[in-house]
Amino acid sequence: MTAVLLLQPLFAFALIQVRSHTDLTSARLHVLAAFDEGVLDDNQKPRLLIHRGGHQFTECAALNLMLDDGQDFMTTALMPRLHFEAIDPCRDLHKTAAGIPAPTMTDYSRYWHGYRIYMWPLLERFSLQSVRFINAFLMLCALTVFYWALRGAIGPTSALIFFVVLISLTDFWRIWVNTPHFIAIFVILVGSAAFAYVCRKTANEYVAIVCAAVLGSVFNFVDFLSNPPMMPMLLSFFVLAARDNLGAPQLARGLRKLPLAMMVAASWFGGYAMTWLVKWILAAYLSADAHQTILGITDQILLRLYGQEPGGHIYFVPLLPTLTMIIQSFISVGSVTVAVLAAAIILNLRKNWASFDKRLFVRLLLPTSIPIIWFELLSNHTQTHSHFTYRSESAAIALVFAAASMATNPPTNVRLLLSNLWGHLWRASQRSAHRRQSGGDAR
Repeated sequence: MTAVLLLQPLFAFALIQVRSHTDLTSARLHVLAAFDEGVLDDNQKPRLLIHRGGHQFTECAALNLMLDDGQDFMTTALMPRLHFEAIDPCRDLHKTAAGIPAPTMTDYSRYWHGYRIYMWPLLERFSLQSVRFINAFLMLCALTVFYWALRGAIGPTSALIFFVVLISLTDFWRIWVNTPHFIAIFVILVGSAAFAYVCRKTANEYVAIVCAAVLGSVFNFVDFLSNPPMMPMLLSFFVLAARDNLGAPQLARGLRKLPLAMMVAASWFGGYAMTWLVKWILAAYLSADAHQTILGITDQILLRLYGQEPGGHIYFVPLLPTLTMIIQSFISVGSVTVAVLAAAIILNLRKNWASFDKRLFVRLLLPTSIPIIWFELLSNHTQTHSHFTYRSESAAIALVFAAASMATNPPTNVRLLLSNLWGHLWRASQRSAHRRQSGGDAR
């Protein structure tokens, strides 16, 4: 964890330096213009349809924090506060951008809010709409890098299946309208791709463990508690899926794959937790009332585990959060594509059941337990924010599809899978027509 500890002063230094070189007046004018242009809206429904969705609540809260102009650079960088209360963030953001004094400031120092390093310089120079278009371009780059890393790690067919299911069941194609969530997913995709590359190029398992810890720390720095379990699940999957052939060195040499996968996941969560712990200690140290700050952090932890908010109606039933995530994943037009692909894979499994490697399939599925454990532990947060926490479950579903493909022998391709499905449906329809015709002739 030495590498993680060394990152902490770098995080603080980066926040202070970028904030000290940012003209908040210019950023405030760009935010104000976004309301006039229909990019933002007080009621979280922008006039321009292309900018709707993406959980406007989080976007407005992040922009509000970004505009905090506290007493000094260090305070605003490390102890950010929301202007007004965290109840109606878009309306409050509009007031903040317009320069209306806030009678109430809400402490939000429990997060690092590292995404501001990206938002500060961009919103100082560009309109919010331009920043979002930059997000979209970078997201396309991240998806491309991730896909090619998948191809190298699990093969072209399984990679394509994983990728299609992931895109079909998530809002990745629209996430660019929410900068904090975009940055978190960008780190997940690019970080996982880099890890997969390391897995292919090195036989040293300790390098993978250190990389996982560093990635967990970096993710905590930029994340707004959106989809933490997705990255450790992907990293563990890459370890378990490492191919033992001459074209791909054995990362697990000296250690069996399953223990290494568990160590990688534990290392990621270790880096993630340590980074958050350092931030909490820093917040308490810099706070005028350390006791009250620690109490606020503790209250939020308890709330997001199994707490009930005022007027809340959350049911704490075992596996209900996970079931909610699965249902939320399939509330998408892309579910039709996934259903077709599922039918094709099931048909292929029936034809090749004798050669289906059940042990490999089960082993590859083990990382999907990570988001389930997370969902159940943070039951309140999972259910309260199901409209974006579901993404980790969508990735888990994509992993199941890829695992089924990887455990099937002989190998196939997506075109063949779909053509087999089409042929099966055509023959079934012909048999049905023939039976109806035969029944008519008999009468």
